[in-house]
Amino acid sequence: TSTTLPTTLPTNDHEASTMTATSSTLSPTTSSTSTPSTSTPSTSTSQYGTTRTSGRTHAPLLRAELYKLRTHRTPWVALAIVCVGVLIAPAIMIFNPSTDPNWYTNYGEIWSLLTGLASIVIGGWILGTEYRQGTMKRMLTTEPRRMRALGAKGAALLTYMVGFLGFSAVVAWAGSTVMGNMNDISVPFETRPMLIGAIFTLGTAAASFALSTITRSAASAMVGTAAVLLILDPLLSIIPSVGKYSFATVLNAVSVHWAGTSADIAELGTDVTYRASLVAVSLWLGGLLLTGVMRFRSHDI
Repeated sequence: TSTTLPTTLPTNDHEASTMTATSSTLSPTTSSTSTPSTSTPSTSTSQYGTTRTSGRTHAPLLRAELYKLRTHRTPWVALAIVCVGVLIAPAIMIFNPSTDPNWYTNYGEIWSLLTGLASIVIGGWILGTEYRQGTMKRMLTTEPRRMRALGAKGAALLTYMVGFLGFSAVVAWAGSTVMGNMNDISVPFETRPMLIGAIFTLGTAAASFALSTITRSAASAMVGTAAVLLILDPLLSIIPSVGKYSFATVLNAVSVHWAGTSADIAELGTDVTYRASLVAVSLWLGGLLLTGVMRFRSHDI
C-alpha cells in the first residue's frame, strides 16, 4: 500500500517533528538477517568438457575401481582356479593317504606357484582391459587427472591382491590341515614361506601392471611378464655376472631377506648381497613403472 505524504512544508517545529515521526513509521524497515553461508567446493573444467569437483575424489574413484573388480569374472575366476589348485594335493590324500608329513606341508610351494601365475594375469588385466574394451577414454572423462586415475588402478590392484593372497592362503592351509588331521599329522601354517611367496607375487603383479601401461594391452603385458620370468631370466643366468641381477633372482632374494629365516638367507649364497639385490629390483620395477607412467601421462589414448 503506497502512502502519499503531504507536500507542503511544515510551518513550525511541532509539525516538522510530527511529519518526521510519521515518515519513519511508514517507511519499510530493513532487518539484517544473516544467511547461512554454504561452502561450495571449487571446480575445474577439463579438456574433455567435464567439470570435476576438487577434493574428496580419491575414495569414490577407488570404490569405483573395486566395484569393477567385484563385478568382472576374471578376478573371481583367478581366485577360484588358485583355490581349486591348492586343494588338489589334499584331495589326492583322500584316495591315497600317506604318513609322510611332506605331502601335507608342501602346500606353500604350490600356493606360491599358482598365485604367481595369477598375479601376472590380474596385474596386466586390470588396466589392459580398459584399452581392450575401449573404456579408457570414458574413465579419463570421469577423472581427467591421469595420474590420479592411474593411482586408483594401482591401489585397487594392491587391495585385491592382498585379499586374494590372504584368502587363498587360508584355503590352502585349511585343506592340508583337514587331510593331516585325518591321518594324525599336524600341519602348521607355513608363515614365512608363504610371506616370501606373497612378496614375490606382488612384485610380479607390479611388473605386469607396468607393462600394461607401456604396451596398452592386457595380453602383451601378460606375455611380456611371463617371458621375462620364464625366458629372459634363464638366458641371463647363462652369464653368471649378469644372471645374478635378473629380475626373478633379485626379487626372490629381496623376498627371502624380508620374510625368510637366517637359514633361508644362507641358502641364497654370497654372490649378491641384500643391498645389491634391493637396488637391482628397484631399478627393474622402477624403470618399468616410470616408463609406464610417462607413457600413460603424455601419450594420447
